[in-house]
Amino acid sequence: MRRYRKALHYLPGATRRYAATANSPESAVVICGNTETVPMTDAPLATQPDQSFSVLASAGTGKTWQLVARLTRLLLNGARLDSILAITFTRKAAGEMQQRLNQRLRELLEADDQQLDLALTSIGETPTHELRRQARKLFESSLRTEQSLRSSTFHSFCQELLQRFPLEAGLPPGFELVEQTGLLVTESWDALFAEATAAPEQALALALDLMFGSLNGLHNTRDALFTFIEHRSDWWAFTQQSKDPAVTATAYLHQRLELDQQNSAVDTFLNSETRNRLGEFSSLLGRHANA
Repeated sequence: MRRYRKALHYLPGATRRYAATANSPESAVVICGNTETVPMTDAPLATQPDQSFSVLASAGTGKTWQLVARLTRLLLNGARLDSILAITFTRKAAGEMQQRLNQRLRELLEADDQQLDLALTSIGETPTHELRRQARKLFESSLRTEQSLRSSTFHSFCQELLQRFPLEAGLPPGFELVEQTGLLVTESWDALFAEATAAPEQALALALDLMFGSLNGLHNTRDALFTFIEHRSDWWAFTQQSKDPAVTATAYLHQRLELDQQNSAVDTFLNSETRNRLGEFSSLLGRHANA
């Protein structure tokens, strides 16, 4: 699987690194060149707010959990919510980070003493009466803060800096960012069609023809391809170590949907049991036609 990086609260000095393996949620913690293997769920090390860490891990191994835990510890150690800047790659991830932090703070408020102690211990804190009291105040404090956590994408943050200091950056005040994504997408679509038209018997043209038939036309095919492009990072992460990504993905779908590869989807869905149940359902509908 593809590996992603999250940097946690950079500070001067050496940066410690977490590196999760591609096949399991266990992590290799690299500290000043020395490596030791520690399960991600048992390693609150990277949540220490007074040290810098770089977390390298596959999708789904707990990077966001670590980051939210670190933010929580920063707040428990007296940091103001409006003084924290969290930067990520996508708007969706930025929104998710804000949502998860709010959820974490609310859970701390609603937890009983035993649950709260477990939650604090899991992020590397030692529970005390004062810490419990402080943890239960975080959610209300977050609601009363005028400026909440600043969760932004790299692009938005850099654009904000340029808008605040345009002259220093050599830009005219009030400049507008020109988005060329639509133009690039149109050019790539035209190039795809030109290549397929030039060689109608090749694999690309045959694949497009199959998509046209399966998706009922050009419009749906275009939408499907553009949707795939928007989620290409998920595809890369899922198939990175596969020699034949399409075959791997197809086999995975067959396994998850419990499909028999020897039978068509129609045969699998309309088996004898399903047909019998549909017949019973139709009979019941007939009895209450005027209901």
